[in-house]
Parts: sequence; C-alpha cells; structure tokens
Amino acid sequence: MRNLKMTGDTGKIIDQQHLENGIELLLYDRSRVTAGDRWQVELKCEAHIPIDKSYWELVTHEEAHLLPDIRKILGDRLVFVTTKQRNFVDANERETVLQEMVHQVFNSILKYLKKAHFPREFFKTQYREALQKVLIQQAMDQAEKSVPEDD
Repeated sequence: MRNLKMTGDTGKIIDQQHLENGIELLLYDRSRVTAGDRWQVELKCEAHIPIDKSYWELVTHEEAHLLPDIRKILGDRLVFVTTKQRNFVDANERETVLQEMVHQVFNSILKYLKKAHFPREFFKTQYREALQKVLIQQAMDQAEKSVPEDD
C-alpha cells in the first residue's frame, strides 16, 4: 500500500489502481479516533468510471429530447462508492483491521469492478435513475404551471 495524499473530508488515499476496463479505483482511509484509544476504522472505495461516448447510443429516440438534462445529472463520469466500517477498534488493532478491510475489497468488490461489462451496465443503471429524476422534475414543473395562481 502506498501513502499518496490527503484529500480533505474524503480521507487519505491508501491505494489507487487503473483497471483494464477504464475504471480508476481509489481506496481512502477515513479512520478517526472516537474516544481515548478507540477508533472508528473506515475504508471508502470509489470507482471513477468515465462515460464512453458509445454508451449514449443505448438511449432510445423517444428519450433523445431529455438528453441535455440527463447529461447534466450524469456529467462525464460516474462514481461507484462503497464503504466498510468498524467501530470501537483498539488503537493497536486499527492498522490490522484496515488491512482486513482492504483485503475484503480486493477479494470481492474488485472482482466485480474488473469485469469488462461493469462500466456499461453501471451506466445503464445510472442513466435510468437520471431519466426518472428528469421525468419527475418535468411532471412537477408541469403541475406547477397548471395550478391557478391566487390573486
């Protein structure tokens, strides 16, 4: 593991990898002292997924007029986040517990993130969620317009 840098509230980057499918994986140590010699050990895992231009070809023609609003929500990359946390850890065990969490990430989540189709499938999920947000906002805007104003 390497000690790279502190990043504000996010924590200290303890590992960074570039996966073959284009994902950048960052692991942050967000541990903190809670009381005396007791720690809350927290590992944050972020997978930064660039949105490939080909993903937009998955959009149906019926939704094309919604793309500007959907693109505003999604931006140019997606971020998959998961955290692992243990409370009331003895200060002498903090590093060991953190290392166990890192191994859990590498043995489970990393295998999932490395799959060639993961970025595209995650895009589909995030796209559907953004589409729903846009449709809800449009319905709310339309409802506001149709309510008569009080004098």
